Amino acid sequence: MNDTKREKPSAFGRFLFAAKNITGNAEGAARWLAAEQRTRAKVVFRRYALLLAIGVAYLIFCRTTGLSLPCPFHAMTGLDCPGCGITRLMLSLSEGDLAAAFHANEAIFILGPVLCIFLLRDDLHWVLHGERKEPPRPFVFFLLIVFAAFTIWRNFLR
Repeated sequence: MNDTKREKPSAFGRFLFAAKNITGNAEGAARWLAAEQRTRAKVVFRRYALLLAIGVAYLIFCRTTGLSLPCPFHAMTGLDCPGCGITRLMLSLSEGDLAAAFHANEAIFILGPVLCIFLLRDDLHWVLHGERKEPPRPFVFFLLIVFAAFTIWRNFLR
C-alpha cells in the first residue's frame, strides 16, 4: 500500500474533469467556463451600471431641486446615523471639495474606498470562480466597531 497522500485537485480542476467527461474534451469545457464567466461579468457590469445611473440621477435631482432623502433614524431620534451626510459628501465630491466631503461624513470618506475595493474583489472572485466569498470576519467586526464608535463620537463627543 502506498501511504503517500495525494493532493486534492482544485475546484477548477474538478470542474474541468467533470466537464471533460460531459463534453468529451477539455477545450469544450474551457469554452463553456469562459461563457459562464462572461455571463457573470455581464451581471456584475449591469448591477454597477444601474447603481451608477441611480446615483447620477439622484445627484442631478439633489442639485436641481435642493432636496434630498431624509434619514429615518435622524427623523425619529434626532441623532445622526453612521450614514448621515452621505448625500452632502457626494455633492461635495462632485464639486471637487474634499474638505467639505470629509466633514460631511468622516467615516464614509475614509472607509468608503476600502469598502468599494472589497466589493469589487468579491465580485471579481464570483466572476472568475462562480462562488461568493465571505467577507473576512475580523474586517466586518472592525467596521461594526468603527461605525458604532463614529456614531457615538459624532453625536455625543464632538
